[in-house]
Amino acid sequence: MNALTALEQYVARCNSAVWQALVPPRTKQAEVLVALRRYCDAHAMIVGRGRVLVPNHYVVQLPPPTYQQLDHVAQAVCHELSVCLRRHAAQQGYMFAGPVHVDLEDTRAEDEVDLFCVRGRVEPAGDHR
Repeated sequence: MNALTALEQYVARCNSAVWQALVPPRTKQAEVLVALRRYCDAHAMIVGRGRVLVPNHYVVQLPPPTYQQLDHVAQAVCHELSVCLRRHAAQQGYMFAGPVHVDLEDTRAEDEVDLFCVRGRVEPAGDHR
């Protein structure tokens, strides 16, 4: 086995581990992405001929145990989710007002999120908090 194959298998194992931590076993891995894409599609705004604006800042609220499991890999997960959203937007012909950000957030006790919840907003470039 060459080094490139070993690296590819290592990355695949890491990606699988991240998804297993992000999505509880009772759901399918694609549900988080489907929810993000659905939110993107549902909040698309036509701003001109052939110009459709979608939110560029998304927050995925997770239950405390899941959030704690992902705390050490949150940056990689957020990056992967934002890449998937940019790909989806390109396929649909959407545009963003600024860079795409996906953040993971721990739910507060009053929110009581069972699996996950997606929120988003349009945020101009340079306004990321």
